[in-house]
Amino acid sequence: MLKDKPSRRESNESTAKIKKIISSNLENFERYKIVYAVQKKKSLFKKEYRTYLTAYNDRTKDIVFLKMDSEIKKVEEISEVEQDDVIYAKITKDNKYKLSTHNKEFEFEVPEFILKNQNLLPILQKEESEAFRDFFENALITIKKVKITSVGKKNNV
Repeated sequence: MLKDKPSRRESNESTAKIKKIISSNLENFERYKIVYAVQKKKSLFKKEYRTYLTAYNDRTKDIVFLKMDSEIKKVEEISEVEQDDVIYAKITKDNKYKLSTHNKEFEFEVPEFILKNQNLLPILQKEESEAFRDFFENALITIKKVKITSVGKKNNV
């Protein structure tokens, strides 16, 4: 077992904090499943992290990103993505999720756990991470390729 892997108690505290933030910012939050997503950015001198509290709905196929401040105390921005808004969705070989819409691009990870020393919420989310991957593969990576014919008509490929 990893030394800095969070305990179940620490993870439960983080999960309670996430649910509180989501419930106060998202209508009908109980209809959504929740995961903790992280965007890692490497700068010249240190790693920086961007935290997203991510809610998704298997039935409606929509996903909501709550971009958090660096202290994970307040929501900086809320972005709702419906399945029809998705232009591009991919899971890379290193398990990063890439999602593009007409207005935004997201690149993030949904790790099975977050270590205690990463200045993030310590959390265990193995089952949640696997469920999100299934959702992403089945709901968002379903975009049909479109071919433009010589007369400008679209044909599904």
